Amino acid sequence: MSKHTLSAILLIGLTTTIGACEPAPAPAGPAATSEIHQFEQLSLRRTGCYGQCPDYELTIHGDGRVSYLGKRDVPLLGPAHQQLSAEQLAALIDAINDVGYFNLNDQYINTTDGCPVMATDNPSAITRVKTSSREKSIHHYYGCQIANAPPDASGVYPEALYQFEARIDAMVPLTALIPGASGPSTNAPR
Repeated sequence: MSKHTLSAILLIGLTTTIGACEPAPAPAGPAATSEIHQFEQLSLRRTGCYGQCPDYELTIHGDGRVSYLGKRDVPLLGPAHQQLSAEQLAALIDAINDVGYFNLNDQYINTTDGCPVMATDNPSAITRVKTSSREKSIHHYYGCQIANAPPDASGVYPEALYQFEARIDAMVPLTALIPGASGPSTNAPR
């Protein structure tokens, strides 16, 4: 056998071996998608800051039950409960899917997480989505800012996650939890 023939056989064998070590493609079907069709639990925790920032936690169960706990700088301190409709739950599922929740980072708290600009003394929003097959939490510090944000934007990075958190607040306004109250929700950070 000539040197060239032996070299060709070794090269083909090596290429085949290396190709066999490549990872298999992701499976198709529900496991490969980030979309959900229902959730067991969705929670939003807003933290305080050195100033007056609403500090509370909302937990929404898959059957529509809502548990609220107001901690500081909110019009309702302590626990409260509410029931969401099937339409409201569907809107929350849409919000989870629209933001691509399971594809986002686990945190946005500093420049290593992709924050373009950092500011101090801001609250955080900590969200958590639990389904029957997976669970994810995201710690979103509002000091993670967009550089040169347009006037119609919140300035918080990533904007889509900030809007998702606002959609949760809109679904469960504090005024709906306070007996006899009316008017706009005051959940959103100032």
